[in-house]
Amino acid sequence: MGVVGWLQVLKREGEGSQLEAIDAALSAAARVREAVDDILQIRALESGALRIAPKSVDVDALVSDALASISGAARERGLTCIRNTTGVVARIDASLVRRSLENLLANAIKHGPRHTPLEIETRTEGLDLCLSVSDYGRGVPAATKDTLFTKFGTLDPDAQRTRKGFGLGLYLVQLVAEAHGGTVAVRDRKGGGAIFELTLPGVVTP
Repeated sequence: MGVVGWLQVLKREGEGSQLEAIDAALSAAARVREAVDDILQIRALESGALRIAPKSVDVDALVSDALASISGAARERGLTCIRNTTGVVARIDASLVRRSLENLLANAIKHGPRHTPLEIETRTEGLDLCLSVSDYGRGVPAATKDTLFTKFGTLDPDAQRTRKGFGLGLYLVQLVAEAHGGTVAVRDRKGGGAIFELTLPGVVTP
Protein backbone atom coordinates (compact mmCIF):
# COMPACT_ATOMS: atom_id res chain seq x y z
CA MET A 1 0.00 0.00 0.00
CA GLY A 2 2.93 2.32 0.69
CA VAL A 3 4.32 1.76 -2.80
CA VAL A 4 0.92 2.35 -4.39
CA GLY A 5 0.41 5.50 -2.35
CA TRP A 6 3.68 7.08 -3.46
CA LEU A 7 3.05 6.10 -7.08
CA GLN A 8 -0.33 7.81 -6.95
CA VAL A 9 1.34 10.96 -5.60
CA LEU A 10 3.84 10.85 -8.47
CA LYS A 11 1.02 10.34 -10.96
CA ARG A 12 -0.69 13.54 -9.83
CA GLU A 13 2.54 15.44 -10.44
CA GLY A 14 3.75 13.56 -13.53
CA GLU A 15 3.33 14.29 -17.21
CA GLY A 16 3.88 12.72 -20.62
CA SER A 17 5.93 9.51 -20.68
CA GLN A 18 6.24 9.65 -16.90
CA LEU A 19 2.53 8.85 -16.59
CA GLU A 20 2.89 5.75 -18.76
CA ALA A 21 5.76 4.49 -16.59
CA ILE A 22 3.81 5.22 -13.40
CA ASP A 23 0.73 3.41 -14.73
CA ALA A 24 2.92 0.39 -15.57
CA ALA A 25 4.35 0.48 -12.04
CA LEU A 26 0.85 0.70 -10.55
CA SER A 27 -0.22 -2.34 -12.59
CA ALA A 28 2.83 -4.26 -11.40
CA ALA A 29 2.10 -3.28 -7.78
CA ALA A 30 -1.49 -4.47 -8.20
CA ARG A 31 -0.28 -7.87 -9.42
CA VAL A 32 2.06 -8.17 -6.43
CA ARG A 33 -0.80 -7.33 -4.07
CA GLU A 34 -3.01 -9.95 -5.73
CA ALA A 35 -0.27 -12.57 -5.34
CA VAL A 36 0.17 -11.69 -1.66
CA ASP A 37 -3.59 -11.88 -1.14
CA ASP A 38 -3.63 -15.34 -2.76
CA ILE A 39 -0.81 -16.53 -0.50
CA LEU A 40 -2.58 -15.27 2.62
CA GLN A 41 -5.90 -16.85 1.62
CA ILE A 42 -4.20 -20.13 0.76
CA ARG A 43 -2.50 -20.24 4.14
CA ALA A 44 -5.74 -19.42 5.94
CA LEU A 45 -7.70 -22.08 4.04
CA GLU A 46 -5.00 -24.70 4.56
CA SER A 47 -4.91 -24.07 8.31
CA GLY A 48 -8.67 -23.91 8.71
CA ALA A 49 -8.44 -20.33 9.97
CA LEU A 50 -10.54 -19.10 7.07
CA ARG A 51 -13.95 -20.66 6.74
CA ILE A 52 -16.36 -19.90 3.94
CA ALA A 53 -19.18 -17.48 4.66
CA PRO A 54 -21.99 -18.37 2.26
CA LYS A 55 -24.67 -15.84 1.47
CA SER A 56 -27.16 -15.31 -1.34
CA VAL A 57 -25.25 -13.90 -4.31
CA ASP A 58 -26.33 -12.67 -7.74
CA VAL A 59 -23.96 -14.76 -9.86
CA ASP A 60 -24.24 -12.48 -12.90
CA ALA A 61 -23.13 -9.52 -10.78
CA LEU A 62 -20.23 -11.56 -9.42
CA VAL A 63 -19.15 -12.42 -12.97
CA SER A 64 -19.34 -8.74 -13.93
CA ASP A 65 -17.10 -7.81 -10.99
CA ALA A 66 -14.55 -10.47 -11.92
CA LEU A 67 -14.50 -9.35 -15.57
CA ALA A 68 -14.05 -5.72 -14.54
CA SER A 69 -10.99 -6.61 -12.48
CA ILE A 70 -9.19 -8.24 -15.44
CA SER A 71 -10.46 -5.95 -18.22
CA GLY A 72 -7.21 -3.98 -18.41
CA ALA A 73 -5.07 -7.10 -18.79
CA ALA A 74 -7.43 -8.48 -21.44
CA ARG A 75 -7.41 -5.22 -23.36
CA GLU A 76 -3.62 -5.12 -23.27
CA ARG A 77 -3.49 -8.49 -25.06
CA GLY A 78 -6.32 -7.62 -27.43
CA LEU A 79 -8.61 -10.29 -26.01
CA THR A 80 -12.37 -10.02 -26.16
CA CYS A 81 -14.52 -11.46 -23.38
CA ILE A 82 -17.57 -13.42 -24.42
CA ARG A 83 -20.01 -14.18 -21.62
CA ASN A 84 -22.86 -16.63 -21.61
CA THR A 85 -24.56 -16.29 -18.27
CA THR A 86 -27.99 -16.96 -16.88
CA GLY A 87 -29.55 -15.08 -14.00
CA VAL A 88 -29.18 -17.22 -10.91
CA VAL A 89 -28.80 -16.69 -7.18
CA ALA A 90 -26.51 -19.02 -5.24
CA ARG A 91 -25.40 -19.38 -1.62
CA ILE A 92 -21.64 -19.06 -1.90
CA ASP A 93 -18.75 -17.16 -0.39
CA ALA A 94 -18.79 -14.27 -2.85
CA SER A 95 -15.28 -13.02 -2.12
CA LEU A 96 -13.58 -16.40 -2.49
CA VAL A 97 -15.56 -17.48 -5.56
CA ARG A 98 -14.95 -14.13 -7.26
CA ARG A 99 -11.22 -14.42 -6.57
CA SER A 100 -11.25 -17.96 -7.97
CA LEU A 101 -13.00 -16.74 -11.09
CA GLU A 102 -10.48 -13.90 -11.44
CA ASN A 103 -7.66 -16.45 -11.24
CA LEU A 104 -9.24 -18.60 -13.95
CA LEU A 105 -9.71 -15.53 -16.14
CA ALA A 106 -6.13 -14.38 -15.52
CA ASN A 107 -4.93 -17.84 -16.49
CA ALA A 108 -6.92 -17.67 -19.73
CA ILE A 109 -5.56 -14.20 -20.50
CA LYS A 110 -2.00 -15.35 -19.89
CA HIS A 111 -2.23 -18.40 -22.12
CA GLY A 112 -4.71 -17.32 -24.78
CA PRO A 113 -3.15 -16.03 -28.01
CA ARG A 114 -3.38 -12.31 -28.59
CA HIS A 115 -6.53 -11.01 -30.31
CA THR A 116 -8.60 -14.09 -29.57
CA PRO A 117 -11.73 -14.49 -27.48
CA LEU A 118 -11.93 -15.86 -23.99
CA GLU A 119 -15.27 -17.19 -22.91
CA ILE A 120 -16.96 -17.32 -19.53
CA GLU A 121 -20.11 -19.34 -18.96
CA THR A 122 -22.39 -19.99 -16.03
CA ARG A 123 -24.96 -22.73 -15.99
CA THR A 124 -26.88 -24.80 -13.49
CA GLU A 125 -27.29 -28.54 -13.21
CA GLY A 126 -30.07 -29.04 -10.73
CA LEU A 127 -28.92 -27.11 -7.66
CA ASP A 128 -25.27 -27.20 -8.76
CA LEU A 129 -23.56 -24.09 -10.09
CA CYS A 130 -21.00 -24.49 -12.87
CA LEU A 131 -18.63 -21.65 -13.80
CA SER A 132 -16.35 -22.21 -16.78
CA VAL A 133 -13.62 -20.18 -18.48
CA SER A 134 -12.33 -21.13 -21.94
CA ASP A 135 -9.32 -19.97 -23.91
CA TYR A 136 -7.99 -20.58 -27.42
CA GLY A 137 -4.43 -21.44 -26.36
CA ARG A 138 -2.41 -24.61 -26.85
CA GLY A 139 -4.29 -26.52 -24.20
CA VAL A 140 -3.01 -28.56 -21.26
CA PRO A 141 -1.08 -31.81 -21.84
CA ALA A 142 -2.86 -34.87 -20.46
CA ALA A 143 0.13 -35.72 -18.25
CA THR A 144 -0.23 -32.50 -16.26
CA LYS A 145 -4.00 -32.25 -15.89
CA ASP A 146 -4.04 -34.21 -12.63
CA THR A 147 -1.40 -32.03 -10.97
CA LEU A 148 -2.30 -28.63 -12.37
CA PHE A 149 -4.38 -27.67 -9.33
CA THR A 150 -1.90 -28.85 -6.70
CA LYS A 151 0.30 -26.48 -4.73
CA PHE A 152 3.03 -25.19 -7.05
CA GLY A 153 1.48 -27.37 -9.74
CA THR A 154 2.50 -26.19 -13.21
CA LEU A 155 3.89 -27.52 -16.43
CA ASP A 156 7.46 -28.69 -16.49
CA PRO A 157 9.09 -25.71 -18.24
CA ASP A 158 11.69 -28.03 -19.74
CA ALA A 159 9.02 -30.20 -21.33
CA GLN A 160 6.57 -27.63 -22.65
CA ARG A 161 6.33 -23.90 -22.12
CA THR A 162 2.62 -23.44 -22.67
CA ARG A 163 1.49 -22.95 -19.07
CA LYS A 164 3.91 -22.18 -16.28
CA GLY A 165 4.02 -20.02 -13.20
CA PHE A 166 4.23 -20.34 -9.44
CA GLY A 167 1.24 -22.67 -9.31
CA LEU A 168 -0.68 -20.81 -6.59
CA GLY A 169 -3.58 -19.24 -8.50
CA LEU A 170 -5.10 -22.54 -9.60
CA TYR A 171 -4.31 -24.10 -6.22
CA LEU A 172 -6.41 -21.39 -4.58
CA VAL A 173 -9.27 -22.27 -6.93
CA GLN A 174 -8.93 -25.90 -5.83
CA LEU A 175 -9.05 -24.94 -2.13
CA VAL A 176 -12.11 -22.74 -2.65
CA ALA A 177 -13.85 -25.52 -4.57
CA GLU A 178 -13.12 -28.01 -1.78
CA ALA A 179 -14.31 -25.56 0.89
CA HIS A 180 -17.68 -25.44 -0.92
CA GLY A 181 -17.73 -29.22 -1.34
CA GLY A 182 -17.11 -28.83 -5.06
CA THR A 183 -14.51 -29.53 -7.71
CA VAL A 184 -12.43 -27.81 -10.36
CA ALA A 185 -11.26 -29.53 -13.52
CA VAL A 186 -9.73 -28.82 -16.91
CA ARG A 187 -10.64 -30.37 -20.21
CA ASP A 188 -9.77 -29.84 -23.85
CA ARG A 189 -11.74 -27.30 -25.81
CA LYS A 190 -13.01 -28.47 -29.19
CA GLY A 191 -10.96 -26.69 -31.81
CA GLY A 192 -8.05 -26.05 -29.45
CA GLY A 193 -7.54 -24.48 -26.08
CA ALA A 194 -8.68 -25.40 -22.60
CA ILE A 195 -11.83 -25.18 -20.51
CA PHE A 196 -11.49 -24.71 -16.76
CA GLU A 197 -14.66 -25.49 -14.84
CA LEU A 198 -15.54 -24.80 -11.22
CA THR A 199 -18.52 -26.78 -9.94
CA LEU A 200 -20.17 -25.90 -6.62
CA PRO A 201 -22.85 -28.42 -5.55
CA GLY A 202 -26.18 -27.61 -3.98
CA VAL A 203 -25.70 -23.84 -3.85
CA VAL A 204 -28.30 -22.61 -6.32
CA THR A 205 -31.36 -21.04 -4.73
CA PRO A 206 -34.49 -22.84 -6.03
